[in-house]
Amino acid sequence: MRRRVEVRHKQATIDKLTHENATLKRLKFAAGREHFNAEQRRLLEDTLDADLQAVAWWC
Repeated sequence: MRRRVEVRHKQATIDKLTHENATLKRLKFAAGREHFNAEQRRLLEDTLDADLQAVAWWC
């Protein structure tokens, strides 16, 4: 049982870091190809916050 909890915790951490990495890449490379207006950036940040909170719930 303890091992299952540990595996779930580690997987949640991996998922969180993978998501953060993808987000940072998207922000970095999107800046060169396209520019976000204030509304688009706010929507992206809101979505990111919600995703990170969902992942953090599992940790």
